[in-house]
Amino acid sequence: MSSNNKMESLNTNKVAWLVTTMGYGDSLMYWENILKQYFKVFPELRIFSSDKKVIKSNDKLPFEYSVDLLKIPLGKGLGGYKKQIILAKPGIIFNLYKYQPDLIVISEFGILSIYAMLFSLFSKTKVLLLVENHPYKGLALGQYSIRRYIRKVICYFSDVILTNNMRSKDYLTNIIGVHEDKIIAEAYLVTIIDQNILQGIKLIKPNKTTFLYVGRMLQSKGLYKLVDAICALTEMERKQVVFWMVGDGDDRATIEQLIDSRGVSESFVFFGNQPYEKLSSFYRNADIFVLPTFRDYRALVGFEAISFKLPLLLSIYDGAISEVLEEGKNGYSFDPYDIEDFSNKIKILINNKEQLQKFSDYSYSLSKEYTLGKAVDNLITASNQALNC
Repeated sequence: MSSNNKMESLNTNKVAWLVTTMGYGDSLMYWENILKQYFKVFPELRIFSSDKKVIKSNDKLPFEYSVDLLKIPLGKGLGGYKKQIILAKPGIIFNLYKYQPDLIVISEFGILSIYAMLFSLFSKTKVLLLVENHPYKGLALGQYSIRRYIRKVICYFSDVILTNNMRSKDYLTNIIGVHEDKIIAEAYLVTIIDQNILQGIKLIKPNKTTFLYVGRMLQSKGLYKLVDAICALTEMERKQVVFWMVGDGDDRATIEQLIDSRGVSESFVFFGNQPYEKLSSFYRNADIFVLPTFRDYRALVGFEAISFKLPLLLSIYDGAISEVLEEGKNGYSFDPYDIEDFSNKIKILINNKEQLQKFSDYSYSLSKEYTLGKAVDNLITASNQALNC
């Protein structure tokens, strides 16, 4: 059933979402459109959040900024990300008591999920747990770890668990020990850029195969290995390619210096940070999307890329790879630690340009499984299932 049909009979249940981070900075990004559609079906929705957000549309979203956080910085972690402990003050439980929701929607296994679980134990409130993906290798949990036990308890007291893919479902059933009947494995988090938005940068398409990278400039994104892979190409091969680098970060200056020192600056163009609504210009004009990450929980840029019909060159360490890439049908995977493998995949793409149209068509066909409407439908279905438990 489409979300449009579901909107014909509005749900009067009170729904509370508990969130600490959603989107990036003060922008909701892809979450704004998802929440707008969900709000139409659940008009009694309230979103209890810590960070104030700028709503770009004229629609109102029921945010209540009543989650007080205590952030304890721990320096930089793996890959340049800021490492910190985030604790939410328990006052949010009082807000839940005043609101008396029928359903609480929580995300992952943080302190807010623990508060929601405790609240549900002393009320008739149902709990829907959203689990984005299988954790990357660095977060693997031992059989007897405290974190694994906490996750097991949160899953046990959740009424329904919605996760994006089968890889995550396998993790929940085989590692955490959740009964599979409690789990719905359907994508609820997708990112859609309005392809009709033409504002933005006027790009001059070079007479070269154009690879596009969109993301932060951090060590964990594998960009140093991208430079190594380009250096492994012959001079003639390097003249056939250009890499558009969209984004910024702590390592950008170091990466640019490395590119200059190794004499491959003609293969790269840096555009810096770009507003989310202007990214369509880059996706529309590129030939291939590349992501050399060492670890991405579930990168959403791949979904953006296939919606713009781009073939993919994707690291095996992207948690979304099983959803957006079919090997040899819309691109190739590679191990960024294996420079020969990485550079060979680049060579295959530039030496077999006749494949790109087939890859493009296949990417677009895959993207139809990850539309905004389907994502909202999956959230609505999981919410109703939890309410009816």
